[in-house]
Amino acid sequence: MPLVRLIFSVTCLTSPLSYCLVSAFNLKPNATIHLIGSATRVPSARPQAPLKEVPITQTAMVKTIQAEIDSIHRELLPSLVAFETSLDSPEKPPQESLKQEYTRLGELLLQTLLRLDSFAPEGDWEEARKARKAAVKEVQGLLTRIDTAWKVSQA
Repeated sequence: MPLVRLIFSVTCLTSPLSYCLVSAFNLKPNATIHLIGSATRVPSARPQAPLKEVPITQTAMVKTIQAEIDSIHRELLPSLVAFETSLDSPEKPPQESLKQEYTRLGELLLQTLLRLDSFAPEGDWEEARKARKAAVKEVQGLLTRIDTAWKVSQA
């Protein structure tokens, strides 16, 4: 595995923290992040077998795209509904916590879009292309939904 570290304000953004959202680091516009390291592999204590490239099929790609959407429905949609409900609630949570939740949901949905963008169906894989297009539209719709709810609550 390449040895690369991202450094911001004396904080290493990789290692266990690499699973955090970027917003957790309070980056400001025009902040500088340093990339330190090498693209060469770090020697391992034990030899590892080379990874075999597994050919992906259209069916496997469609299943992976569907799993991504199922994950959104299972893990993110309840939070999104709770966020919308809290915006309309007479007993609103503090503005800062609402803003953090808005940012978190937006970032998670954008990460999903990036993962969906990584799928490149072969030219004749019409089913995979349609599944990816539908998934992207759904995630974009959720982004629009939270953006609209946020803007209405701020008006």
